Amino acid sequence: ADTLAAAAWARDERRAVTLRFASAERCTHVREQQREETRTTHKHTSERVTHTRTTTHKIVETITEHVWRYEHEYELVLYAGADADDAASRRRVLRREAHT
Repeated sequence: ADTLAAAAWARDERRAVTLRFASAERCTHVREQQREETRTTHKHTSERVTHTRTTTHKIVETITEHVWRYEHEYELVLYAGADADDAASRRRVLRREAHT
């Protein structure tokens, strides 16, 4: 129906018909979170006549993670004439939006 309306604009009204693609993206910081990871780097066992001693070295890392929200939207519009915002001569063909 939208493409038929555009064809009628061009044929019957002798108006220029434009196909416009508009897109917008946004990235927003949601939060920052920290966590700790522990890893063993070296383990040493020494034995003596009276006792056995084990020494373990560990590294504790603090990891900072950033969480982002990404949004994307786009629209495909047909319009006749020079005014893309005129509702009477504008037909939306496709519109999508998504986020993560």
